[in-house]
Amino acid sequence: MNRNGDVDSDIAKIVSEVHRAVTSATMVGGLREINAGYVHAEPGLRRDLMQHLGDEFSGVLHEVPSVIGSAPQEILPLMLLAESNSLPVMQLRRVRPPAGFQLPQIRIAAGLAALAFIIIVGGWIVLGQQRASVRSRIGKLRTELGQLQVKERAHLREEARLTHLEALIQNEPVWSGHLGAINELIPEKGIVVDRLVGSESHAVSFVAQRDSRGRRYAGGNWSESTSLVFDLNASVGDRGEITRFRQKLIDDPRFDVESQGPELPDRFLFELTSTMQLSNYRSSEGSSDE
Repeated sequence: MNRNGDVDSDIAKIVSEVHRAVTSATMVGGLREINAGYVHAEPGLRRDLMQHLGDEFSGVLHEVPSVIGSAPQEILPLMLLAESNSLPVMQLRRVRPPAGFQLPQIRIAAGLAALAFIIIVGGWIVLGQQRASVRSRIGKLRTELGQLQVKERAHLREEARLTHLEALIQNEPVWSGHLGAINELIPEKGIVVDRLVGSESHAVSFVAQRDSRGRRYAGGNWSESTSLVFDLNASVGDRGEITRFRQKLIDDPRFDVESQGPELPDRFLFELTSTMQLSNYRSSEGSSDE
């Protein structure tokens, strides 16, 4: 039956069903024409239903007796059979107004609610998958960043070594100049040089840049220096020449002098040191820590 509240359509369906059943009973079942019947229906449908059935059939229609009509719906067909005296009884489904989930608006609302629930759950799942993907990507980027920082630190160290090596090559000490300076200080008479040996040493120092994150290589101060050490072994005829020569060396800013070995009246051994500052510069501005 139509559950949308269209009573006329429901009655038309009932009349059509009764007409089909009557035709089947008379033609197929061999029953004589039905000339009387009882109608049990809800008060809102009873009058219109009896009118339409009366227009369709020639028989007389009666309402179900109140005793039978007040019986429970489950046993009503049995009571009608008992009262029919072997006459045919037709039971049709009751036509009721739609209620609850039978209402279209209720079904539509329930469908929309289910659709919204599916969308929300699906969106939550997709969002969770996207968040997991983003976290995985962030983890990979952090790993790559750590690897790049390690490579950068190695590159900066190699660059510093190359810079220091170039500085050492380009700033080699001039031995002839230092030997000439020593010869200028040695008097023409009174001192005979027996042995003069020179050696070279390099020193590199670094002071890291400090900031709120600690010590850093970038911005640190590098300094390089070269020291030339001469061992001067000489003989003298007068002890006073040793004192005068030592004073000349002390007064000369190019050398630091230090006596070596025991004091002898006719010989001396001095260690002369000349220090050259090769460079003093800042490290390249990188971002790696040292």
